[in-house]
Amino acid sequence: MGRNFQSETRIAGFITKRDVILGGLRTGAIFGSLFGSLLSLLTGVGVLFIPFVGPIVAAGPIGAVLRRSC
Repeated sequence: MGRNFQSETRIAGFITKRDVILGGLRTGAIFGSLFGSLLSLLTGVGVLFIPFVGPIVAAGPIGAVLRRSC
């Protein structure tokens, strides 16, 4: 439906190994921190429900706060 169509390819830049590595590091750091935070939160909450261990784990921060206030 047309005449004399042409296609041009323009290269805007090149990607290097360094660009790929830094992109992977950034993505890994973000997902790792989010996943690690979620797992640590679930583990911390889970430990509090174990009989005889929960009160001992909770006593540490409470004792530290009470010691500083006195």
